[in-house]
Amino acid sequence: MKLPIRRRELLEYIQDLSDPEYQHESWVKRNFPEGREIDGFDCVVNFFFDDTSLADQPEAAIGLILKDERELALIKELVAALDAVIENNDYLTDEEYIATPEWKTVVEVAKRALPV
Repeated sequence: MKLPIRRRELLEYIQDLSDPEYQHESWVKRNFPEGREIDGFDCVVNFFFDDTSLADQPEAAIGLILKDERELALIKELVAALDAVIENNDYLTDEEYIATPEWKTVVEVAKRALPV
């Protein structure tokens, strides 16, 4: 991987997205794990949509932060699930975002992506 720090961030975000209990504790209650001063849905959106090419040109991430086409397919699916949450729900709190019907898909895709 050419960008191991971004790779580590990606794995952390996928872990966070796969864990509703973590989301409630950290994002809603603001009880961040040691070493994190801020966390939440905005951080996830910034990572996938602003800080990396994962939303716009995910293919470009192979070799940088993604290993292969299998990971690429799952990231595309995860980005699509996140995009559905954003498109269907404007200006919500983290608690409201994770309570939307679309959020279940985000969690399910992240759970499938995590072991890959």
